[in-house]
Amino acid sequence: MIQAAMRNELSAYLEQNPGTANAQVLKDLIAGEGDLFARGASLAHVTASAWILNAQGTHALLIEHAKYHKFCPPGGHIDAGETALAACLREVGEEVGLHNLNVISPQIFDIDIHRIPASEKKNEPEHWHIDVRYALQASPTEEVNLNLDECLSYKWQSIHELAKLEDRSIARLALKTRRTQSPVDFVGLGFEPSQIAHITQALEQLGGLVVISGICGSGAELTQQAMMNHLTEKHRAEKPVNTASPEASVCPVSAFEAVMRSAKDSDPEFILHSIMRDEDSAESVRSHVKAGQKVISRVHSASAIDSIMRLRTQGIPPEDLGDKNFISLLIHQCRMPLLCPHCSIEFEQFKACSDDKYGVVDHIHRYVKPEVIEGLRFRNAEGCPSCIEGATGFTVAAEVIEPDRFMRQCFADNQDLQALFHYRRQGGHVALEHGLMKAFRGEVDMRDVEMRLDQMVALQELENADRADSGLPQQAISLLGKDIFEDKMKANLRSLDGFGYTPEQLETIRSAAKKPVGAVIVAGKTYGALSSTLTSLLDAMRSDPKKQAE
Repeated sequence: MIQAAMRNELSAYLEQNPGTANAQVLKDLIAGEGDLFARGASLAHVTASAWILNAQGTHALLIEHAKYHKFCPPGGHIDAGETALAACLREVGEEVGLHNLNVISPQIFDIDIHRIPASEKKNEPEHWHIDVRYALQASPTEEVNLNLDECLSYKWQSIHELAKLEDRSIARLALKTRRTQSPVDFVGLGFEPSQIAHITQALEQLGGLVVISGICGSGAELTQQAMMNHLTEKHRAEKPVNTASPEASVCPVSAFEAVMRSAKDSDPEFILHSIMRDEDSAESVRSHVKAGQKVISRVHSASAIDSIMRLRTQGIPPEDLGDKNFISLLIHQCRMPLLCPHCSIEFEQFKACSDDKYGVVDHIHRYVKPEVIEGLRFRNAEGCPSCIEGATGFTVAAEVIEPDRFMRQCFADNQDLQALFHYRRQGGHVALEHGLMKAFRGEVDMRDVEMRLDQMVALQELENADRADSGLPQQAISLLGKDIFEDKMKANLRSLDGFGYTPEQLETIRSAAKKPVGAVIVAGKTYGALSSTLTSLLDAMRSDPKKQAE
């Protein structure tokens, strides 16, 4: 269980931090079946360290390692049967004598992947250490009691000074700390002014459910926190109740029910509900909303509209989904690294230094207008003193939907796609469009919006499906008030060659299409260009002389 949980935790970290140095080593370890913590492993194993802040959060504790003679966070190897966090706390106690520590978050704060030289004494070959770091906070009343067998000295050094170190491993920890200490608000998270207006309007209305959706690592928890900051600023006299913290989701049912009952008894004006995972948690949220309380909760889904389907499958009845007083706001978001303005590189530089294994350059040249390309920026993996591997933080790409009467009726009638079309005809943007907006403004790397730019085709498909449904004439996609895509993009949509398939994949697809019997199944998530692929496949079949003869 510990090994499986650790693999999940490591995978979640990589999703949130795609620019992690030496990430392939970690991916290989996760994919393997061996013991993650085995010290004799020839490839790599996981260790645990502590990033310890003082009570004020202004300084961090570093120890001078007795073997390597360098300052680093206290930590060490993970024993059998231990979790990484438990090992981290044990090592801190053994090395610096601190036991009264506050765990700032049980999630991994940082991962550092570095080589360890071979040791004849320990009969260990050269290998990788995958050091997982947890953020802790020391008690103001507890003093360091150094273990001189393992540590030569220690120091409390300011976060400001540590952020300037040439040691990237330590500087990265300091920069992350500075970002997490910044006030969480909608502007800082990266929402557009129009989106913020919708959010604040929905929050200040009495009652209703605010649903925030995304996949793991989307930053939805931070959006929840920003909402609570906004509400508590407006309603200082009201103390919000967290009805379902991450810990509550694994509590016995009786404990969860007790928390919910307490929330009902206290009758708060607004409630932060961590996440709706099942019918029980969804029913709890429903009962509070029906009682007239404002509830902020999360679901895992691929889009804001898909979150309606998630609520439907969790037992929320159609009449509630269509009730004007039930859902007040839908948000879907993903999180992307924010480019460093000091060291990000232009498109021509990216072309010169990139092996372009995903065909990004080709797709940009094929689909994006030259005047738009000039504004594109790309992440500099080397970074600079002002960033971490080319990023200065994170920003969201989001869709923010205030359902109107027509959309609510669509929700009640299980016509979610019609609701999406209506939203976009009213000028609404999906999260993909928001991400592209930021890429064309030079704020994020196009690769972080989509590893392969097939999603451009998906966006065009959404436009085509919308217009086909509404009878509207064809017109160019417009973002930020100007056309960004070349007209030749449309021509490519009717050809399988325009979707970015490899030659081998195209050969397989065309071979299957020529067979006289059998099913060809095209699968993918919403906006996955499924209809366009099917249309192009049919065109390819019709162009076959044999098929024409038949």
